[in-house]
Amino acid sequence: MKMITNWQDVPFEKYIEISKLYFELDDLSNAINLVSILSDKSVEDIDKIKAKDFTKYSSNLQFLETEPDFKTSKYKWKIKSIEDITVDDFIAFENLKDENFNYPAILSFMSENNLDEDNINEMSAIDVLAGFFLLNKKLQRYTITTLLSLILKAMREKIQKLAFWRRNQMK
Repeated sequence: MKMITNWQDVPFEKYIEISKLYFELDDLSNAINLVSILSDKSVEDIDKIKAKDFTKYSSNLQFLETEPDFKTSKYKWKIKSIEDITVDDFIAFENLKDENFNYPAILSFMSENNLDEDNINEMSAIDVLAGFFLLNKKLQRYTITTLLSLILKAMREKIQKLAFWRRNQMK
């Protein structure tokens, strides 16, 4: 039985399945579910394998206890500039931002890579998460810039109110 044994080989859709499980590798039912997900076999098929084989397969789950190394991402994401986002994109983002497990949908319209959700779900979890972290970093930078812009605008308005003599000169 072939099984995924490292982060780079985990397709993102399987990563989502795994992340939905509350698991500890010591728990037998979780180990069965994880082996099932990572081997593309049903839980019923896993229940039928010999205990010694299951032990071998479950020992391959150890990589799940390590932090993924996003520096190993092989995909070059091109994230849209905030200024290039359409109103449809913004509405879609607003509708999706609070839902769980919507990463492929968000990356699909926020990247310039022309990938649909299915393509993203098939990509390595490392690559998709690296793209999402890059998007998050870009959004944070934009948010800080926007916040600074709003603070500057508010300060200018306050200064204009304080500098009442200027208002009289403009009339």
